Amino acid sequence: MANTQDLSSNQSGNLPLLPRSAWKSQITHLKIVLQVKQSLDRSEKLYAAEVKPIQK
Repeated sequence: MANTQDLSSNQSGNLPLLPRSAWKSQITHLKIVLQVKQSLDRSEKLYAAEVKPIQK
């Protein structure tokens, strides 16, 4: 029984390689970058539709 307690205290004492907050921050950053890219793609598509070259 003491052996499992030692293992659990040892595991909780070890620091993770990356803190969870760093993962959360990176995911949030990537979501925002994706939203910005999608927004720019939509505005570029609308602009291209409005400004059609005049063909003679």
